[in-house]
Amino acid sequence: RKVTGSPYRLAANSGKSFIGHYVLGMGFLVAPAVAKDLIEKNPKNADVLFPFLNGSELNATWDSAPTRWVINFRQWPLSRKMASGTYKGAVAEDYPECLDIVRRLVKPERDKNTRPRRRDRWWLFGDYAPSLEAAIQRDKLLFAISMTAAKHIAFCRVPKRALLSHTLAVLSLDRWAEFGVLSSSLHDGWTRQYTSYNLKLPRYIHTDCLLTFPFPGLVGHLDLIAENYHHCRTSVMKERHEGTTDLYNRF
Repeated sequence: RKVTGSPYRLAANSGKSFIGHYVLGMGFLVAPAVAKDLIEKNPKNADVLFPFLNGSELNATWDSAPTRWVINFRQWPLSRKMASGTYKGAVAEDYPECLDIVRRLVKPERDKNTRPRRRDRWWLFGDYAPSLEAAIQRDKLLFAISMTAAKHIAFCRVPKRALLSHTLAVLSLDRWAEFGVLSSSLHDGWTRQYTSYNLKLPRYIHTDCLLTFPFPGLVGHLDLIAENYHHCRTSVMKERHEGTTDLYNRF
């Protein structure tokens, strides 16, 4: 019979999905050549320079390769003077070459921001995602999907080194079988039923699509099937030099 109403979020799915970082400032982003030069001049700069992946790049190539890098001071204080007496970690001023870029290219715009927290903490992202960073450190399978409107519900594996944009819903999975279920028509239908739409295309909002999704009982052989499916999909995209959008359009 027809089921009405909205599904509840399930405790079993907590800790499986996250939103990426909201950078808020194009000045944080640098070309790969600039990042390479900064690291060659001072190897310590590798601590704060990361490949940056957003939604369009996720689906554009077979390996979801980022085309830009980003300066990331995490949640660090600007200086030792600003740090609390018990803080012994790094500060942004420990990386003067990178901080100078942010000071020149980000601070002028942040000075106009009406939110004091974002205006006064100009060297930091608009919204940092510490729970996502903690999840990345765990030994899990990491997948992402663009939250912007798209025709296909397709999840891409992402490299742990990349810093992920707020345009991505990021999934931290325990086993390949979960990826298999999320790639099935079961989850596709669930998503299209309960998500929001833009121009008649579904948006993947993880709180509506994943946190509420009742995973079926997972059997062992599904791990192998799902992993083989992912490897097959990757090999086809690599051979044809295309991303998931082109692949699924053709399929």
